[in-house]
This record gives sequence, structure tokens and C-alpha cells, in this order.
Amino acid sequence: MVFPDGVGILPWMVPGTDEIGQATAQEMQKHSLVLWPFHGVFGSGPTLDETFGLIDTAEKSAEVLVQNLFDGRYEANHHA
Repeated sequence: MVFPDGVGILPWMVPGTDEIGQATAQEMQKHSLVLWPFHGVFGSGPTLDETFGLIDTAEKSAEVLVQNLFDGRYEANHHA
């Protein structure tokens, strides 16, 4: 499993604020990745290479999901 502790997802917040920093820190206690809607992702791992790998995998997974939603092969309310 690539993300055994899941991915944290924050509600939209203004980037660069204490609010998003504190919320990210709280989610990072439970997850290796935290998604900032309409902004990006924050990741942490034992090494830079492993952290980049997690972020890259999340980005590629999102691309596949969006393409499948666009092509009608996957419904937004589908639970895997």
C-alpha cells in the first residue's frame, strides 16, 4: 500500500498563513501527505527521495483519477 496512513485533506485556506501551517502540522501527525485544495501538497518522509516519491505518486494517481472521471470510466461517488 503506497499510503498506509492515508492522505490528509484540508479545507481551502489562504496559503502562507498560520492557520494553514497549524492545520497542516496537526494532519502531519497522522499522515505523510496533506493536500491543500487548489494549492498543492505537503509531504514528509525519511529521505528526500522517498518524500518526492510519495508526492509524485499522489500527483500521478490524481491525474489517472481525473482522466477516468473525464472519460466516464469512474463515478465520483464510487467507493473502491
